[in-house]
Amino acid sequence: MMRAALLPAILAAACSSNEVAAPPPRLLTTGGAPGLGIAVDASHVYWTAEDGVVRRVAKNGGDVETVRSGAALGYGVAVDATNVYWTEWASDRWVIQAQPKAGGDRTVLASVGVLPGSVVIGDGRFVYWNADHAVGDGGTPMFGSVHRVPAQGGAVQDLAVNQRGAQELHLGDDGFLYWAASDANTKRSGPDVIRRVPKDGGAVTDVVRATAVVGALAVAHGQLVWSVLDPAYTFHTCDPSACSPRTAQSDQRYGSVGITDGDAFYWWTYEGLVRVSSNLSRAVVLGAVDAVVIAADESRLYGISFSTGAVRSYSNSPW
Repeated sequence: MMRAALLPAILAAACSSNEVAAPPPRLLTTGGAPGLGIAVDASHVYWTAEDGVVRRVAKNGGDVETVRSGAALGYGVAVDATNVYWTEWASDRWVIQAQPKAGGDRTVLASVGVLPGSVVIGDGRFVYWNADHAVGDGGTPMFGSVHRVPAQGGAVQDLAVNQRGAQELHLGDDGFLYWAASDANTKRSGPDVIRRVPKDGGAVTDVVRATAVVGALAVAHGQLVWSVLDPAYTFHTCDPSACSPRTAQSDQRYGSVGITDGDAFYWWTYEGLVRVSSNLSRAVVLGAVDAVVIAADESRLYGISFSTGAVRSYSNSPW
């Protein structure tokens, strides 16, 4: 379990006595290749890996099924009621793919040329992604961007351009897309600015200037929560409509926040996977993990290891 010192007061409301013993995680599969992206629907966990295979397994465990094989590299993944979406390297460029979950032909929704972000978000109508453009010759930054395409195919719409090193794209429950971008002269050297744009298009606005490079972010329950890669590995929070930053956690030994299930936020550190209540009043360590990408539903949390590809399920209702 995480040391009590790593569960200090969250916004001066929580204390180490709020630590609750969580049930042990459930191993769904040992993996096979380092994981890169993960998503869940009502019945399955989907993930991408460095070997270019998109896989899924039932939430209760069982045989691992192959959704897509033969790609050079898979990256972000998302699901909605009908399809599974992912990004993959296709010979000379990155593409956004869609395939019915029940099986069938794949459809290329967009050919994006540059590396899409590690998160591809489907909301039933559109698929959203950020393009983290590479640094050009001589260190000259090539600007990042945020886009969407209809889930059934169609024209790509640019939602934000000239977003240097755009990363950590998140679709909030307030109808905005959030991401972090750097105002520095070199890619992601920090400090970052967190920005947002309406998911149906509109003006791009600055939400808050972070104190360092943003590790990850999530938006729900009227709260924007983000981590920064400063020496203290600090988590901050604010109301995104009028952001006045507050420190939520510090000394997290490298953490990443980026998902929410309607009741809590989650982050992982090198010492454990942490659940924090939506009002930021309680924290609990769900279990020791290595570096993971995480996704959640209404009752459990799912993680895939960056290093081994092992997929685990964690209880997310310890209180």
